[in-house]
Amino acid sequence: MPPTKQEQIEKPAIQSTTNANKDGYYRLGHTTLYYLLLKYGVTAIILFFIELILLGAASGGNAFPPLSEWVSANTAFAQAVRLTAGVLPVSILLAIVFAVVMAYSWYISFRYKLEDNDLSFEKGILSIQEISVPFHQIQNVDIEQSILYRIFGLADLVILTAG
Repeated sequence: MPPTKQEQIEKPAIQSTTNANKDGYYRLGHTTLYYLLLKYGVTAIILFFIELILLGAASGGNAFPPLSEWVSANTAFAQAVRLTAGVLPVSILLAIVFAVVMAYSWYISFRYKLEDNDLSFEKGILSIQEISVPFHQIQNVDIEQSILYRIFGLADLVILTAG
């Protein structure tokens, strides 16, 4: 007999997913990976905009009035801007690689499991650390959402335990 609509609503979302591994652990959703990519990729984004500004200033003209005037008036400054604009793409590429590696390694290294009597977390790639929190020891649960978390539909779950 299929479950009624009320029974489907009362089931936790964690138990209804089919992405559990052989030990019963689940991964966080893909939205978490996108957030982590943005979090670790901010450096690459900032470097990209700096590169655009430097290329605009080095090209001459009035693309960026104060900076363009300084570049055209001072040859040493112009050489420094061109040199920096030439090195920055490598820095951007390294920042992007760093962001992808850090975000994906954090994403695949964190798992959780909700059992009858406890909540378990497993994290780590080389050395795996398992944390199990029995429900009877949980004293308080806080849910924190920053503006960026709200955009991605995420939240920090802070579990306070006894002892």
